[in-house]
Amino acid sequence: ALEVARTCVAAAVGGGDAARALGVNDDELHKTLGAAFEMLMEVVESAPSALVKANIGAIAQVSLELAHGAGADADVRAHGFHALTALAAYKCKLVAKNGELLEHLVGLGAKATGEWDEADDDDDDESDESNVRSLGCALLDTLGAAISSAPLMGHVDTALQRLTAEGADAHTWCAACTVLGMVAEGIVDLLAEKKTGAPRLAAYVQLLCRGCLHADAHVRAAAALGLGEFARH
Repeated sequence: ALEVARTCVAAAVGGGDAARALGVNDDELHKTLGAAFEMLMEVVESAPSALVKANIGAIAQVSLELAHGAGADADVRAHGFHALTALAAYKCKLVAKNGELLEHLVGLGAKATGEWDEADDDDDDESDESNVRSLGCALLDTLGAAISSAPLMGHVDTALQRLTAEGADAHTWCAACTVLGMVAEGIVDLLAEKKTGAPRLAAYVQLLCRGCLHADAHVRAAAALGLGEFARH
């Protein structure tokens, strides 16, 4: 399944020319890709942790490549997101111990939550399940619920620093606010500590309050959601 997934991902990310080079059309490629990732998810969900641990690098690599694949349609990239979300949900202990993987997952979720097109707002036919922003939110939400505070917090801060460094456009602001909202549940324990948590919580809330005043409606909505999640947890 991994070898099939690798071949299909390379073709899917490469676009139509890459698929034709394999002698298949887009429909055949998508069906094969979907079947391969269904098998990977079955392994992630049901196989013993030892088996998943032995292959976690390969599973994560092929899934991350597809999820990041800007040359592929959102419904194709969704296979990668779903596999990574399942990995975080069903093998959370393995993910928590793998700092590099956890950093990649938080970074992917953060990047995805800043992806939207103005046409998305008016596209009634687009499925929420295959919308890249929604896929990123689902991944971050799963990480927040499944991964304990200590391993998660540092990677959240790293993602926020990278977002801030990239500039303060609406997509960046939306991504930063959404990250905080989605992982609030997972980092609440550390934020409750007076010495180290209070200053960090104050900085997070300040960022979200600034987001509520942003000119873009996407940013305001993400910031309001983030504040609500911190208040709830």
